[in-house]
Amino acid sequence: MPDTYPYSSSSQVPFPPDSSTPPPPPPKASSGKAGSYFCGCLCGCLFSLILPSLLLTFCVVSCALLFPKGETFPVPGGDSQEVIRPGAGDKAIAVIPIQGVIGFYSQESSFLDTSRSGDASRILQALRRIQESPEDYAAVILDMNTPGGEVVASDMIRRQLDRLPPDLPVVTCIRSLGASGGYYIASGSDWIVANPMSLTGSVGVILHSMEYRGLMDKLGLKPVVYRSGEFKDILSGSREATPQEQEYLTYMVRQDFQHFCQVVSQGRPSFFPTPEDVEKSLAGDGRPLLGSDALKLGMLDQLGDFEDAVEEARKLGNCPNAPLVRLSGRSRLSSLFSSLAPLPQGTLTVNLPGLSPQGALPMGHRFYLLPQEGETLIP
Repeated sequence: MPDTYPYSSSSQVPFPPDSSTPPPPPPKASSGKAGSYFCGCLCGCLFSLILPSLLLTFCVVSCALLFPKGETFPVPGGDSQEVIRPGAGDKAIAVIPIQGVIGFYSQESSFLDTSRSGDASRILQALRRIQESPEDYAAVILDMNTPGGEVVASDMIRRQLDRLPPDLPVVTCIRSLGASGGYYIASGSDWIVANPMSLTGSVGVILHSMEYRGLMDKLGLKPVVYRSGEFKDILSGSREATPQEQEYLTYMVRQDFQHFCQVVSQGRPSFFPTPEDVEKSLAGDGRPLLGSDALKLGMLDQLGDFEDAVEEARKLGNCPNAPLVRLSGRSRLSSLFSSLAPLPQGTLTVNLPGLSPQGALPMGHRFYLLPQEGETLIP
């Protein structure tokens, strides 16, 4: 008689285990995993306790480094005043940095903004602070290292400089560069000090564009423009400029140049009695001048460095022991984050030798600017 199965094949139930075989013991908890869980929990607790202490320590140390004893804390949205050389007396010598291409970069004031030292809005803010509290300052030093900048920005700084009290002496120190728009501003100073190997002068205006019509023809592209007037798309690179446009642009540049000559003549009448004298001088053709040559033309008052400028400011301001304070128009804390600011997309970055990247220059603007060899500038 054949053996019978306790379960039918249709049930698909496995055979019962052999009763003679003992069941396997239950799995034991792994001591290694338990130890890992315990260590993880312990590390998490310690991290949650230590992290706030580390953050607090970092904040305290950062504040101590950013604002040493004797310095003035910046006010959010306002100017910052940094004591760079202690002294005695009720009045200080204000040092305002003007470095890099001059233009309007920041749209609004904030505690953590990333404005540059060439930001005209920040320079104007520092000058207005001096204008509003002239009793706090004995003299002003413009610490300059700039190839120039945008026409309106340079002119606004010069106008604000002229609004300072007439009895408040202003000294400009030109380091490596104090050309074009930089000299436009410096000419309003009571005393100009420059390194003998610096570049200054370059009195003139520049307006660049780029014509890419030939490239478009090779690519088979044809621009389609609807305009309300014949000058509405002036400076367009998709076509050649018409004679009328060339004449009008030349007129604009000429007007800016004549104004430049007038400003220099007003600032240094002893050497350039009329704007025509500036235009006819060696600096009138736009050439940059060495500091030693600029001194011979009467564009400078002294060859030297920053220490010479400080000495002259103390003399003119009758403040031999006054402290030096830097008015940057920006907070010390914002300086830490300046390198994190992204540049606008689709714009041109100009890198000048010896200076940090100057950022983007907007199209359609005229510049009192010293162009750099090997660079393409599209204002």
